Amino acid sequence: MRELLGEKSKRLTSNGEERLVSGLEEITQILSRIYPAPSRTLQAVDAKGQDYGTYYFAAYSGTGDVDRSCDAYEHVRNLVRIVVLMDRFYEVGNQRYRRLGEAMITRIKKESGDLKNSQLYSLKQFWPFWEFEQFTKKLMIEGHRFSLTEVRRFNLFKSSDAALIYAPLLESMMREFTHNASAVIHYNQALQDIEDDLDDLQEDLRDQMPNVFVLGAMGKERTKQRFSELRRQVLNRTSSAILDSSANAILLLVNEHAACIEGITLPSQFEFLKDLSRHYAGRIRSKLATNLVEV
Repeated sequence: MRELLGEKSKRLTSNGEERLVSGLEEITQILSRIYPAPSRTLQAVDAKGQDYGTYYFAAYSGTGDVDRSCDAYEHVRNLVRIVVLMDRFYEVGNQRYRRLGEAMITRIKKESGDLKNSQLYSLKQFWPFWEFEQFTKKLMIEGHRFSLTEVRRFNLFKSSDAALIYAPLLESMMREFTHNASAVIHYNQALQDIEDDLDDLQEDLRDQMPNVFVLGAMGKERTKQRFSELRRQVLNRTSSAILDSSANAILLLVNEHAACIEGITLPSQFEFLKDLSRHYAGRIRSKLATNLVEV
């Protein structure tokens, strides 16, 4: 299986943008077979995680070494698991998720090597997000009018686990993996989070969790009834009020992210990250166009 992984990785470095997304999906599937989740809970957590294959391939693009790239994959996957578990705890309040996340942090503390302290430091840097998310939730429920700047700040803070936790791991493993590459990974995560918010709109409204489309829809008027009205409409399976009010603002945000990415200079071996950016932005635009036609 590892030999197949090496063959796929080598082939993908020469295939270019045309096969990039499907190639990364194949690599992710191979990695999941080599390193299967030990429980159903972690299987579900891994399904919520993103970009495992991308981090592996970034390491491979920088080193050409399957073993080192697999090490990067394992480290990133464990860190993503911690973040997803803690995120679920703060969303639904289930202590089991918190205990599982804290148990994984304890295992990192018992490790030796240079990466241990940097991983723990990176996790602590991201920890304030959940307090910020709860504060944003409170404002949302109270009917706060969110500016585009506030929506942008929420989206970039939510996706900052990519820049604060996962990308620094690659920086520590590869001298060629520059801060610019970390910045593109951050923007890519922000684009994926926007797409997730579109896909999870009804779930987030049901759970009363901040979502960029909801925040964007609450930018036209200040009223404590606004959120409850939007929630009631979406729970009745109509998204028109939210999408009609927020689509232009969110498209502007997507285009801003895409323009920032295009202006970032990358080492040639990491240019594929920009190809992914274009794919993510294009997919959001297509989904929004389809959803607006349907409503």
